[in-house]
Amino acid sequence: SEFGLPLRAAPLKFASWMGGDRDGNPNVTPDVTREVTLMKRLKAANLFRRDLMKLQGELSISHCDNELSERLEEGVREPYR
Repeated sequence: SEFGLPLRAAPLKFASWMGGDRDGNPNVTPDVTREVTLMKRLKAANLFRRDLMKLQGELSISHCDNELSERLEEGVREPYR
């Protein structure tokens, strides 16, 4: 690739001890680990979604700020065209 990393490179790996306390705790089973992992994946996806929705609002081309609105001619609805 252009930056020297193969497409399948994984320079960052995330890990967690949640659900993985397998040093003798009989309550931590493979099912518990699987459930915790899925719950954390859902939480991460929701956090990414929240950030993307916020970014979408900040980068929206359908709305402009007050400074731009004041510079426009009367009646112009789409300042980005």
